[in-house]
Amino acid sequence: MIKFSKLQFNTHYSRRCFAALLTILCVLNTAFSHADTLRLATTTTLKNSGLLDYLLPKIEADLQINITHTVTATGQALRLGKLGEVDILLVHAPKAERKFVREGWGVGRYPVMKNDYLIVGPESDPVEIKGAKNLSSVFLKFTGGKGTFVSRGDQSGTHKKEVTLWNRHALFPVGASWYFEIGQSMQKTLLKADELNAYTLVDRGTWLATQKQTKLVELYSEDPSLVNVYSVILINSERHRVNIRESSAFLDWFLSEQGNKTIANFKINNQAPFEAISGYD
Repeated sequence: MIKFSKLQFNTHYSRRCFAALLTILCVLNTAFSHADTLRLATTTTLKNSGLLDYLLPKIEADLQINITHTVTATGQALRLGKLGEVDILLVHAPKAERKFVREGWGVGRYPVMKNDYLIVGPESDPVEIKGAKNLSSVFLKFTGGKGTFVSRGDQSGTHKKEVTLWNRHALFPVGASWYFEIGQSMQKTLLKADELNAYTLVDRGTWLATQKQTKLVELYSEDPSLVNVYSVILINSERHRVNIRESSAFLDWFLSEQGNKTIANFKINNQAPFEAISGYD
């Protein structure tokens, strides 16, 4: 048996008490920090367009909250929501979002703003999509192999939209010699398309923010199905511990007159690429 002197025992006991107290303080600090912070997962397109950096300081000031954010593809943002690693989502893949809510991971899907997608490509337009009658004829033209199409291929909202559009017209381009998936952000996809003198599908916000870095031009954007809707989804508090008060305040801000005006005031090259909308799906 190990024997301690009275002094040794007191020192040993004090150290154990101090370690326990330190652990408690760390836990409490984490808990209070989490309570004061809203954890947001959102998309690369909002970052690339500059809208995210424009909005977040204004939201934090208006609501007096701290927002930490993860910028990633919508598919990954939804996974973070399922894991309870964020409190709220701001994403743009309606079909995947509805499935997320239907399975009980999210509480409601609230469309808050929109813009549109467009197809850009080389000014020479070898596929001849400029002036096409409809989106179906645009996609069919690519199957002739006269041009190259670059896809994000990253399960982002833009990639999901692109796949939906191909499939809607009974086209499945993966594996075709003229179709390249690069698994990169929208900005990098645009730069790759420029390098290859190719076409791609892009959201208008990223296009306006990036177009001067490329020689690509806008070629087609005339179809109603090219609408791009961004929605807020609150993570289900019955599945994970989340900040309900801050999440609700964040959503209310987007649906408010102040939020709508702030979104409308954001401009790139004197154009307002986002339009505020309010709804529940």
